[in-house]
Amino acid sequence: MFSHARATGWLLLAILAGAVVSGFLFGKRIWCQYICPLGKLIGQYATISSVVLRSNSNVCLSQCQTHDCIKDAGCPMDLHPSASKTTNECILCLSCARNCPHKAVRLDARFPWQGLFTQRNWEFSRAFFAILLVALILAVKLPAWIATNDFLPHRVRNLSLFDIPGSNLLIFAAIIIGYFVLVSVVSLLSNAKDFKKSFVYTGYAYLPLAFVGWFNIYFREFVDHGHEILPLAASIVGLSEYIRMSWVTPNLATLKGLIPIITLVGATISLFMLAKIVEDFSIRRVVHRLHQLIMACTTLLFLFIM
Repeated sequence: MFSHARATGWLLLAILAGAVVSGFLFGKRIWCQYICPLGKLIGQYATISSVVLRSNSNVCLSQCQTHDCIKDAGCPMDLHPSASKTTNECILCLSCARNCPHKAVRLDARFPWQGLFTQRNWEFSRAFFAILLVALILAVKLPAWIATNDFLPHRVRNLSLFDIPGSNLLIFAAIIIGYFVLVSVVSLLSNAKDFKKSFVYTGYAYLPLAFVGWFNIYFREFVDHGHEILPLAASIVGLSEYIRMSWVTPNLATLKGLIPIITLVGATISLFMLAKIVEDFSIRRVVHRLHQLIMACTTLLFLFIM
């Protein structure tokens, strides 16, 4: 769907239909909060957000009597700023901030890893999802990169799976399963009893790497095709006869230099979080080193395929 406009259109239409139907039957934001995988994706990345919505609990408990932040329409995600332990479900609509007469709700900046280490519950599903996201990036981009960059010798390419009908799906599944098994086996080295603890804690460290990978996929599309947006808009509204297309066609090629920088920043944060997790939760040294190796190899692949 990344490269087929019709498939993307059907996907967006399905998301819109799901949101409308679930909203009509069960109320607003039910689709985003509980059903749509994109909502879960955003909630997952909110863990490492550098911007967080916070409230002054002293003001909320001692001065506020009206609870303007949640009355009437209230928070669309059914959160209370002073009682919410995490902001993973917050969509930053700022409704609570606008309605608070005491100015107790505000946006704060933080380091990306602060949200992770202040949470109380480390969930297996979130760790699994973070690793799955990294595997999905490789599954989406790696086969196309191999096929278009003559990575395999010509004789081998003629015998490869790339020409077999349905091979794309097989390769896609193999990369996802293989990556997940590799990370699981490394976590298993901590010993079978501590496998779940090791997998969950170290799995969270893959989240920044997953974020920069997904960001770069879309950012690369913007760099390659973003210059077409303004000329297309001018043509649609009938201004192409009056405006030179060169005037509204920006040169975005220089932005490609940001892609490896963004990748390396995400990888650095992942490695830092991994080191801190290993230190705080007493993960075995061999597990730490092997996860470092996996992250380093993944970063190297990202640098080539993005």
